[in-house]
Amino acid sequence: MCKTSPNKCFYLLLLCLLGSSGFAGSAVAEPPGVGEEQEVLPKRVWIDADAACGVPGRVDPDDCFALVYLQSRPDIEIVGVSTVFGNASLEETDRIAREIVAGAVPVYRGAASPGAVS
Repeated sequence: MCKTSPNKCFYLLLLCLLGSSGFAGSAVAEPPGVGEEQEVLPKRVWIDADAACGVPGRVDPDDCFALVYLQSRPDIEIVGVSTVFGNASLEETDRIAREIVAGAVPVYRGAASPGAVS
């Protein structure tokens, strides 16, 4: 906690962050690679879903929207999808997830009921 004036604390914080040369008007050297174009690798994600959109009597499209949205993102790489029971049976959630990803990523069946081990 700063016991002097808030302005002085702010100035000292800036001084620490920028270095004294930043206040003297001299150029601050950029770290190597800064300013150069760099390849940004996509974030790899695994999705565990109980996709139940389109199942009669069920209106819970959140997992379906997530699958469609994440597939459209160039900065995301879906490495796999696991399907589980929840908003619908495992058979339904598995079928729907496979339809949504259309073979673009592997889909694995998970638990069909609480505590089930496949």
